[in-house]
Amino acid sequence: MIAKFLKKIGAGIVVTGLFFFTSCSDEQNDKVAPPLPGSNFTKLWQSDRYGNYPYREMLYANVMKDDSIRALSQKQLLNMLGTPDRSEDNYMYYIIKREKIGFLTLHTQTLVIKYKDSLHLDWMKIHE
Repeated sequence: MIAKFLKKIGAGIVVTGLFFFTSCSDEQNDKVAPPLPGSNFTKLWQSDRYGNYPYREMLYANVMKDDSIRALSQKQLLNMLGTPDRSEDNYMYYIIKREKIGFLTLHTQTLVIKYKDSLHLDWMKIHE
């Protein structure tokens, strides 16, 4: 009787362990190769893989440093970067990187863009 009980517990532990290890994804396996030179920036920026943006982590520095982007109107920037993940008033939020375990978010890196009005960008910052 004890042997049957131990076999059931052992099988339960194995099934639970398999479920746990297959439901967790390894961050390194989710990484993609850097884009090739000449790739379309807008298409890469807007690439969405199940709520993750595989190229944004490599591209956001270009957005932050490029002065020509700061001269764009809000409408022009929306055409370039696409619909923000969140927006309110004159703030636009683009997720750069999100680390999760299952459905729990551990860390998010977000590009926040604030416009004074629809024509003049006030500032861009990275929020972590």
